[in-house]
Amino acid sequence: MEEKEFININKEEVLEKRRNIFIPICLGNKFFLENDELTENVSKYLTWALKNTKEKVLILIADKIQDTNYFVRNKNKTEIASVRKVLEEGQQIKNKILKLIDTSFRKDKQKIKVISYKDFEEGDPDCWNTTLLVYKEFKNNPKFRDEVLKTVKTSVLDRNFSEEQYLKLCDYVLDEFSVAYSGAVYSGIIYDLYVYPKTDSVVFFIESIQKVKSFRKLNNKLPKRQTGLVILGN
Repeated sequence: MEEKEFININKEEVLEKRRNIFIPICLGNKFFLENDELTENVSKYLTWALKNTKEKVLILIADKIQDTNYFVRNKNKTEIASVRKVLEEGQQIKNKILKLIDTSFRKDKQKIKVISYKDFEEGDPDCWNTTLLVYKEFKNNPKFRDEVLKTVKTSVLDRNFSEEQYLKLCDYVLDEFSVAYSGAVYSGIIYDLYVYPKTDSVVFFIESIQKVKSFRKLNNKLPKRQTGLVILGN
């Protein structure tokens, strides 16, 4: 795996192993999942993370927050059915990753944690407050709402949606904001560097707030802990 880009972090910090690394696995991401099976990229990412992490590696299954995406794309007729579906698929992915660890990463098993998004929400001290804060900002600050909407429209390019649907898809950006901005805390360990295969409008939107290029007042209310991102590719 090649480090192609460093965002909100410099290369030296990564090489010196100053941070614990987490790997977000989104449902339907073909880089990690194809035909309901893990791709070789999961092993490659995990190998890279184990080599470069400070102490431990966290694999975060981004299942729960995908319910909006599933509902808007009409994969399920109701929001309740969408939640049920993403949690079911998330558990299947988790089981496959645990099996991979047991077979291919047994000697490093104690250094790897695999959790669902619900585990993250319940274990991170900042998640709920940050999520409530950005939802409030979305409701009360037209500039912030317009920027989130613009971010969605320029990152979701596979098909066109109605304005109402785009607004609903904004929930995903707001739901993932905490982990993308501050990283994750789980069992007392801070994971504040993540790896991903590509950049998009959401990454640059959050980075602009991290670096106080926009929404200074919001930045002042957010946790001081910020995450960095390394774009990894073949």
